[in-house]
Amino acid sequence: MTRIKEIEEVAKKLASKIIKDKKVDPSDKIMKETTNLFGTDDANEILETINDPKFKKDHEIMARIINKSKKQDWKTLEAKTPKNAKLIYFKKFSKIAAIFICTLGIAYAYLNFDWPTNRITPVNIKTGAITLKLDNGQTEIISETGERKIISQTGEVVGNQKGTNLTYAIVSQNSLDNTDKEIEKPTEKLKFNELTIPYGKTFQITLSDGTKVYLNSGSFIKYPVKFLRGMDRKVSIIGEAYFDVAKDKEHPFIVTANDINVRVLGTKFNISSYPEDAITSTVLVEGAVSLYQKGKKYSNATSTLLTPGKKASWHKKNNRIRIKAVNTDIYTSWIDGKIVFEHMKFHNIIKKLERHYDVKISCNNQKLFVETFTATFDIETIEQVLNSFAKNSPFSYTKKENQIIIH
Repeated sequence: MTRIKEIEEVAKKLASKIIKDKKVDPSDKIMKETTNLFGTDDANEILETINDPKFKKDHEIMARIINKSKKQDWKTLEAKTPKNAKLIYFKKFSKIAAIFICTLGIAYAYLNFDWPTNRITPVNIKTGAITLKLDNGQTEIISETGERKIISQTGEVVGNQKGTNLTYAIVSQNSLDNTDKEIEKPTEKLKFNELTIPYGKTFQITLSDGTKVYLNSGSFIKYPVKFLRGMDRKVSIIGEAYFDVAKDKEHPFIVTANDINVRVLGTKFNISSYPEDAITSTVLVEGAVSLYQKGKKYSNATSTLLTPGKKASWHKKNNRIRIKAVNTDIYTSWIDGKIVFEHMKFHNIIKKLERHYDVKISCNNQKLFVETFTATFDIETIEQVLNSFAKNSPFSYTKKENQIIIH
C-alpha cells in the first residue's frame, strides 16, 4: 500500500470517530497507526485537534468548504508524492500534515459516510441554537422570541418567522393542480432550506403547500422553499417530526428518514428516526401512508401500507418492517410538551430525557438500566422526573450543570 493510501485509510477511520461524535483515546489502535505515519508529535497534535469541542462543532462547515476542492487537491497531492515516499517527506510539513489528515477525514466522512442524503450529523443537533440554512448557503440563528422575514437568494420574501413558528408563503392549490392539462416540465429549480432543532427545544414549520410539521428536540429537516407543479413534494428528516400533510392527490408527499420513504397524499403521522436508534418508527394517526425502501421505485408491490392506529417499525440493520396496533397519543404527546413512557426500559428513557431536557445522563446502575417504567411528565424539571423514578426503584444521582450521573 502506498503512503497516500495509508493516510487515506487512517483518515477514514478518524472520520468515522468524528462523525459518530466519539472521543479518540491515545490507546486507540487508530492513534498507533497515525503515530507510525506522522510521528509522535504530529499524532498528538491530531489527537488534540479532533477531540477539541470547537473542532467538532465546526467540522460540518469545514467539510462543506473542502467538498468543493477535495478531489482535485487529493489528485494533485497524490501526483506530487513518489510512490515510495519516506515518512520524512511529510515530516517537513508537520503542521500541515496534522491539519491535513483531520480535514481530509472530515471531508471523507461528509461525502462518503453512510448518513442520510441531507448530510447532517448528530454533532450539530445536540447543542446550540435553532439554525436555518438558506438556499444561498448562509446559516442564520433563529431566536425563539424573535420575528423575521425569510429572504430567498433572489431577494424574494418566501416566509415569516414568529417565535417558534416558521411559515412559508403558501402556493395556491390551483397552481399545483394539473388535472385539466398535461404536466409541463417545471421552469424553476427546487431551492432548499435546512432547519436544525437542538436538544431541549421544539419548533413548528408550515411548508409552502400548507403542510404543518412539528419538530422535536434534536431534529433536522431539509425541504423545498417552494414545491413545484408536476413534482412530488419531498422532504428529508433526522430525529422526530409530526406531519399534518396538506391534501394534494396529484403531488404525493414523501418523507425520507434514513433509508425509508413514507409516501402520503394527505394525512397525519409521526416519524422518529434518530441516528442512535436502531429503529425508524412511523405512527399513523389519520389517513394512510405507504412505506418503501429508499432507492426503490414506489409501487404496491414494493411498499407496505399502514392504517390508522398502527405503528411501523423499520429495523435499520435487516431492513425489515414490523407493524402493530398502538395508542397513538403516546407517540404524539411531545407536541404538547409532554413525555410519555409506556412499558419502556430505562436505557431508552434516558435517551428521551437527554433530548427533552438537553442534558447528558450516565447510568452506572446496571439493574436500573434494564428496568421497565410507565409514566407521564409535563412541566416537571429533570430533577423532579428523576426523583419520581427513584421512588419506584431507589437510586441516587449527582448533577453538575447539564451532566447527570446515576449511581
